[in-house]
Amino acid sequence: MAYPSDVAELDGKNFYRLCARQFTVFDGTGAYMYGARWTPAGTKVIYCGSSLALCSMEVLVHLNTQQITNKFHYASGKIDARYGIDLYTPERLADLGCRWNISGEYGEPQQIGRAWFEAGEHLFMVVPSVLSPEDYAVVINQEHPAFDELNLDEAQASRYNFDTRFGRGGE
Repeated sequence: MAYPSDVAELDGKNFYRLCARQFTVFDGTGAYMYGARWTPAGTKVIYCGSSLALCSMEVLVHLNTQQITNKFHYASGKIDARYGIDLYTPERLADLGCRWNISGEYGEPQQIGRAWFEAGEHLFMVVPSVLSPEDYAVVINQEHPAFDELNLDEAQASRYNFDTRFGRGGE
């Protein structure tokens, strides 16, 4: 898969969300409370990935060995271009002078995400993944008027089990 270069390439593509089962899959409380790479705290968004594998990497990078359990679930949805997609390619971000792929430096990406969120024009913001350069994150604006039209069904969530080899030190 190559990183999309045009919004038309994204219409109808799946996005995935993976989280601990104690949380509602399509809820942005964590991003709202703590912020993330692309949005500061106080921004009501849901972070999703272009693949379940990317979501797995995003979860694993934030866990220690003891936290790798089989208490996760996931669900998916589809990008719908009718509701607006703001696509940030690595080239567009470079033109903006945004250092989006530097670990721990979220100031510039958060400015972009805040501006996208506050404009309220697009339901989706698509941004490159730091962990996997050919993949992308799909950030969904929960305050957008079309959010409820996505029909994100919690009842469709499936259990997700990490492979037991994770965290065993290469056995």
